[in-house]
Amino acid sequence: MQYDRDIQGLTAAEVSESRQKYGANVSSSGRPGGLREILLRTATDPMVILLAAASGIYLVTGQYADAVFLALAIVLVASISMFQFTRSRRALENLSEFSRPLCRVIREGSDRLINSSELVVGDCLVIDETALIAADGTLLRSNCGRGDMW
Repeated sequence: MQYDRDIQGLTAAEVSESRQKYGANVSSSGRPGGLREILLRTATDPMVILLAAASGIYLVTGQYADAVFLALAIVLVASISMFQFTRSRRALENLSEFSRPLCRVIREGSDRLINSSELVVGDCLVIDETALIAADGTLLRSNCGRGDMW
């Protein structure tokens, strides 16, 4: 589909320059900071705290074998919790990759369908009744004033 001559959109060079200057159109997910964050989450797990308290009581009362057994149980529970947390986080990241909406932009005078993460500052979005608006922007033309935000 061709558009008015006054709306040409960005060229490939302008897209590259904008992406380099402003980055990708993705929100920071506030994801945990790696091993340190996972260890902190695991240490505050109620099951780990309960087992640590019981192990401490066994240690204070002189029942060393039970204290060691519970300490090993803490390591096992913590390992399973860390594994599940890491696996869940990875699954959510993969799911978010699949659920990114597509959007239509005008680039070099023609209409293109791209992933919303490929939008850059200066892109001309083509928005219709069913489109999700995948970025902040300035409305150039409109036949109606209604839309859905992503």
